Amino acid sequence: MIIDALVIKINPTKDNDAMVKVLTNERALSFFARGILKIDSKNAGALNLFNYSKINLTEGKQGGLTLKDAKSNKNFYHIMDGYDKTVALNYFSELLFKMLIDEEVCNFFDIALKVIEKLDEGFDTLTLVNIFTAKLLVELGVGLNVDECIVCHSKKNIVKMDFNNGGFVCKKCFNNLTKQTPLDLLKIYRYIFKVDSNNIGSYQIDKEYNKIIFRNLTDYIEENLNTKLNTKDLIKLI
Repeated sequence: MIIDALVIKINPTKDNDAMVKVLTNERALSFFARGILKIDSKNAGALNLFNYSKINLTEGKQGGLTLKDAKSNKNFYHIMDGYDKTVALNYFSELLFKMLIDEEVCNFFDIALKVIEKLDEGFDTLTLVNIFTAKLLVELGVGLNVDECIVCHSKKNIVKMDFNNGGFVCKKCFNNLTKQTPLDLLKIYRYIFKVDSNNIGSYQIDKEYNKIIFRNLTDYIEENLNTKLNTKDLIKLI
């Protein structure tokens, strides 16, 4: 079986072997890669974190998939340049590894690949982190409602992003005991949840808004999806 895939997790086992998790345009899957951690491994370069590669797999003796060989489809020469990018890649890897189940149908590949391409090109890291997070939530069916008021379904006079209840709230349904969300921030929330892969990299979010959005999104994930994000504190240092 030959697949085109993004490498999203490399989990060392023993004797320079590893279990590798990848994302294809249909699903996530894992396979055993013998000797992949050796310095002289011919396949190591194609299986670096978030490489986009053509991977040849065979059925293992005990049923799992095993690596036969791999070759890079596209080289991201600047993907690991600097702290910001390295931390972002590890955050992406943690999100995907914890939240995508092997063999389930998944349509996240185009978004993930475009984010990696833009990161390699040097586009704003925090903007890409927030888009990646929001779009993954959409893919998992737990994205916030940024189309209408979550209470009365009105599309007019939206004044609040309510993470506790799952999305936008209009002025009529707004609880005055809480603060309204600035209009420009509401527009950014809608952008990160609705943007398609072709338009990623067309708009850079203000740094302070990026920090607010990242904190809110990761708190939402941890509180609602029972997932502890170990890398989120590193992102906060960007």
